[in-house]
Amino acid sequence: ARQKSINRQFRQQEAQEAGRIGTFEIDLSEDFVKVSPEFCRIFGLPQADVYTIEQTVGVVHPEDRTISSNAQNRESATAERDVEYRIIRPSDGKTRWIARRASFDFDANGQPIRMLGTVHDITERRFAHERMRYLLELGDRLHIAETIGEAAEAAGESLRKSMNITRAGYATIDLLAGRLTVEHD
Repeated sequence: ARQKSINRQFRQQEAQEAGRIGTFEIDLSEDFVKVSPEFCRIFGLPQADVYTIEQTVGVVHPEDRTISSNAQNRESATAERDVEYRIIRPSDGKTRWIARRASFDFDANGQPIRMLGTVHDITERRFAHERMRYLLELGDRLHIAETIGEAAEAAGESLRKSMNITRAGYATIDLLAGRLTVEHD
């Protein structure tokens, strides 16, 4: 029976790695979170079985801390079940988007005793969604542009937004004269 349990646990870990889904469990009477190795990888934390709640919440982007759960909404089981928020990974300093799905276990009196859930890195999906939004916006602006300059300005603005850079512009190149004239910056 012990060998079957070990094999099942190993298969679950392999499935989590393949699906890139981490799991967590919060015992509401304690101040710690049991996490899977994939949770640690996604959050950029050193691999461990347990972290304090403070350590995992500390990874959440400061602007998104009201989105993730807190002690009050966990204890009342009113924390949002499905949320998306940003984290800043300690391992590399990168900002990533996380989808968290959770549920609660209750005792015989109907009181919440445990929060269980999964986390999934959805950064690429979020960026793809943003790029599509900028492309649609660009299409709308190009449709009403009356000059090449207006069209180029719209394209530069869309490029700047989609790449999350501070400046983008365009220039006219005169190959015969060997000259580059910055039209808009």
